[in-house]
Amino acid sequence: MLGRGVLLRRLATALAAPLVMACGPDLGPDLGDPTEFTFVDATGFVCGRWYPTQPTVEHGLFDVYWDGTPDVRLDDSYVQRVVEAGGRVVHRYQVRMLRAILPIVSVPGLEAGTVRGVVDPERLDVEVFVHFTDGIDSDLIGRLGGTITHEFPTLAFVAAIVPDAAIPRLRSAANVELVEVGGTLCLAGEPGVPPPPPVQPPPD
Repeated sequence: MLGRGVLLRRLATALAAPLVMACGPDLGPDLGDPTEFTFVDATGFVCGRWYPTQPTVEHGLFDVYWDGTPDVRLDDSYVQRVVEAGGRVVHRYQVRMLRAILPIVSVPGLEAGTVRGVVDPERLDVEVFVHFTDGIDSDLIGRLGGTITHEFPTLAFVAAIVPDAAIPRLRSAANVELVEVGGTLCLAGEPGVPPPPPVQPPPD
């Protein structure tokens, strides 16, 4: 039989759980199964326009990236942006990115750096730049389930695709100085913007 103290602790934990959930951010209305909102082909909104064309569906599943201070997660104010746009957040990445179901018409108003339609909802990997303090550690990326796509030995950093769940361990590695998502360079006067490459290295 459980002691009175154990029973009281379990009761307190059970009562506190709903309060903890209530204190979290509102993730938005239930819009249905996220897998029902994926795209067959690559699509997105970048540099103020859709590529290749604006989707004809009403809602879509997107990975939304905001420019800003690197190496940090987005705070709750960005979740609120999605909710106010009529969307629902379904995943908060360990970087400056959210996955959300969004009305197509609301995407331009988010003022995000890059918005990409999700083709495979099971993939939660992130395209990042990893800056090392003392030479590139390719084995570290591999041990965390990542793949290096470009190496820049003289600058001691790599472009890589890394599982989102592994980002905290990557950041805490002794030889890692910074982990950041690659942004998109927008050029004024371009008649059209093609889909951004997986990672764009920063200019010299």
